[in-house]
Amino acid sequence: MNKTLQIIIGIIIIVIIVVLVVIFGGEREEKEAIKIGVVGHFTGEYATYGVPMKNAVELAVEEINENDGIDGRPIRLIIEDDVGNSSNAASAMNKLINVDGVNYIISAQGSAATSAITPIAQSNKRILVITLASAPGLTSVGEYVFRSVPSDAYQGIKIANFIDNSLSARKVAGLYVNDAYGVGIRDVVQKNIKTSLVVQEMFSSGATDFRS
Repeated sequence: MNKTLQIIIGIIIIVIIVVLVVIFGGEREEKEAIKIGVVGHFTGEYATYGVPMKNAVELAVEEINENDGIDGRPIRLIIEDDVGNSSNAASAMNKLINVDGVNYIISAQGSAATSAITPIAQSNKRILVITLASAPGLTSVGEYVFRSVPSDAYQGIKIANFIDNSLSARKVAGLYVNDAYGVGIRDVVQKNIKTSLVVQEMFSSGATDFRS
């Protein structure tokens, strides 16, 4: 996903949050700030994905606040870095809800970390918008969890169709990262591909030696 697309998605996410605030926020006598939590991979191995999304969200919020916020209420972002770790993600989510008191959270995380926070959002009735994680089933936890990125169920089918219809291959092999994202893509491709899939191998994230 290139940076321009991430910026566009980030702006769309903020628009979604704005709509949800209008729907669920209710009337307020005072014009206090609307607190939105952002939890994601902002340092560590997966920061390449999380940081551009965070930048996009900050850019969108800056523009909204410069135009009198939402119904005169400014947006205040509370950003938590999970360092690409699921346990940290759960801790950050609990802090955002129980300490900071946010009602709306944006997830800029991979599937493994996101799966650790979706039940927390649902059980606390906090709206969570997933921007990067694509594992199937993340939104099935309940009505408080939404996503803006296509699930692996869609991406895997597209990959399988591309191999079948656009490549002149009789046999193919699959190589996937051994995490929630890689396993999800692998399973959907395997289920839908018609070309002969002769072997599938998994590798650990960060691996540099792919010799058997």
